[in-house]
Amino acid sequence: REKGGYTRDLVEVEPAGGGSAVTALLYRGTVDNPNFDAAVLDDLDAAATTIRQSVGPSGQNDEYLFKLAAWLDDVGEGDEHVA
Repeated sequence: REKGGYTRDLVEVEPAGGGSAVTALLYRGTVDNPNFDAAVLDDLDAAATTIRQSVGPSGQNDEYLFKLAAWLDDVGEGDEHVA
């Protein structure tokens, strides 16, 4: 997740609870990234396998995913594609 192939974009984000928009840094994986695995887009089992087996300098990707899911739930933004 932290190695090459991502675009860095500044985007305007509106808080879910209301308030003024803020500028946020968005890391976006795109299909032209040589590490992008298009098979996982339509196959949740393939996605789970890729996440489970992948490790980077910041740690295991499955740990990152579980922490992301927990944080999204904590802030009231649970995502069925992450959980």
